Amino acid sequence: MRIKFFYLSIFFFIKIISSDQTVKNEYDIYLHNVDKANALDENGNYPEALKYYNLSIEFAKKHSEINIYGHLYMAKASIYFKINKSKQGIREVENAIIAGSELEVIDYDYFFSDSISNKINKVISPKYFDLIKKKFQMMKNPEAFIEVEKLIKIDQFYRVNESLFLSTVKQKNDAFWDSFKITDSIIALECVSLVKKFGWKNEMWPIMWHNRDTYKQANDFWNFMIPYINKEIDKGNLPHSFFAIYEDYISKEKTGFTIYGTLPFKVDKNTVNIKRAEVFLPALPDDVIDSFNKG
Repeated sequence: MRIKFFYLSIFFFIKIISSDQTVKNEYDIYLHNVDKANALDENGNYPEALKYYNLSIEFAKKHSEINIYGHLYMAKASIYFKINKSKQGIREVENAIIAGSELEVIDYDYFFSDSISNKINKVISPKYFDLIKKKFQMMKNPEAFIEVEKLIKIDQFYRVNESLFLSTVKQKNDAFWDSFKITDSIIALECVSLVKKFGWKNEMWPIMWHNRDTYKQANDFWNFMIPYINKEIDKGNLPHSFFAIYEDYISKEKTGFTIYGTLPFKVDKNTVNIKRAEVFLPALPDDVIDSFNKG
């Protein structure tokens, strides 16, 4: 499935609240490197950005269950095209297809201009299936990949085809939303089964996000997922910031304010960066905080 860059970006902001003795783990350092690379890229410091993207990729290679570093290769490709090194750029796109989590062709237009996208497609299209073959040859557990992809496809189908379902009803009434909730609940339970069988895969994140309204409520999904994710955090396999966006979502619904500023809503200027530091998220600049609080 094509995972939009949004999911990658938003994933970099997530956590659960820990004790005062919390120590930065490997995954926290990984996210720090990604954040550093993104900032350097935005500021035009391309050599340093490539350095930090490479550090992030090396971490991801050590954790084969983390299928997100295809997008880091795409970020590198973007830099190479900016500095007119097309051959290196195309090579990074090939690396992204082999390493990434999606089966379909990566959305070139999302990263590049039309002219560059056409150039990439011209080179990549003839060899695309060979790259996919290599991708599966390198996978340690293709079965897990395919099962998770199937579940994500079902999860996304109802959202991508929302208009199709709306054609059968006059408006988005309670029955319409109840059907979504029931579908999400069924998919969530299947997700739990896959986690028990294969472990957590980052591609599952949209499924968890679609269950955010019941976060921390006593149900089969969260009763399993919260302790499981916490154990993965303790082992350094996930960041301390994993549940921050869920804490923010619930806080925003109840108070109108977020705790960590992972969503663009009001924050407490005096505490937000203290709370972010506790979970190893970078401080929000004053202008970002001000923009949140104007909303």
